Amino acid sequence: RGSLDEVRHVVMRRSTPRAGATVAAPGSSLPAGVVSALLAGTHGDPFSVLGPHREGTGLRIRAALPGAYYAEVEPAGGGPTTPLTETSPGFFEALLAEPIDYRLVVHWAGAVQRT
Repeated sequence: RGSLDEVRHVVMRRSTPRAGATVAAPGSSLPAGVVSALLAGTHGDPFSVLGPHREGTGLRIRAALPGAYYAEVEPAGGGPTTPLTETSPGFFEALLAEPIDYRLVVHWAGAVQRT
């Protein structure tokens, strides 16, 4: 889609924390300790947090992708992608308006992975 420099530019634009959100990791829907445990590999039940989870009428998607430059959600049937926000280094989230079948598109140094 874009050059690696363009991808890096997008990744550098991090979301700002919500005012008063002291219990969550900056920009995340999770407490900072949960994100740290996931990234350290010490969380007791990682899939209770990672992957797709219904949130209201939408779908929250979380992924631990240490080393990824950028990640996005691609509808399984094609169509526009939705970027995941890197809320902590290596930890990405997106909230979709409605549940969909999807795959992740992960941009690594020199490679793009669809999973």
